[in-house]
Amino acid sequence: MTTAIISLSGGMDSATLLGYVKANIQNVTACHFQYGSKHNEYEEKAVQELCLHYKTRLLVFDLREIFGNIKSDLLLTGGEIPEGHHEDESMSKTVVPGRNLIFASILLEVYSRRLQIQERIGQQVTNALDKLLLPRGSACILEAQHFCMTSRGVEKQHSKMITSSLTGVFRNQEVRTELLSLISN
Repeated sequence: MTTAIISLSGGMDSATLLGYVKANIQNVTACHFQYGSKHNEYEEKAVQELCLHYKTRLLVFDLREIFGNIKSDLLLTGGEIPEGHHEDESMSKTVVPGRNLIFASILLEVYSRRLQIQERIGQQVTNALDKLLLPRGSACILEAQHFCMTSRGVEKQHSKMITSSLTGVFRNQEVRTELLSLISN
C-alpha cells in the first residue's frame, strides 16, 4: 500500500498539495507545526478543516518553546510583519532560521518509524528531494541501531548499520569522497 506524509501549514500551497496527494494516495498523514507564527491561529483552523474534509490523519507538533527565543517579525515575539514582496530587503526580518530544516527532520523521523528497511528510507528521501527541489544531486546517509541485531540473532550490542542513497553529482567519486569526509568529521 502506498502511503504519504506531508507538511500541512494550512496555506494555499500545502492545501493544494493535500488535495493532489489524496486524489492519488488514500493513506496520507499530515504533519502540522506550531512554532509561534502570527498566522498559526488561522492556519490551525484551516488544517483542522482540511484534514476533516479529506479524511486525513493529523499529527501536530508543538515547537513554540524551541522557537521562543528567535527574533523574527513572522513570530509572535517579533515586530510588525513588513509590507512588500518576499524578495524585498525588509522581508529579511521575517526569516525564521532553520525552520524548514527542523520541520524536514521531524518529517523524516515520522517517515522512518513506519515498518520498512533502512535502505528504502534513504532512497525515498533522495527521490523526494530530487522530485521536489530539482537539485543537481541529493544525499541521504542514515546510521541506525536495529533492535533485531542487538536483542536477538547475533545479539551484538552497540552495532550500527550505515546506508546511503546518492543521486546526481554525488555519484561522482570526487564529490562523494568530499561529502563523506565532511560528514565523518
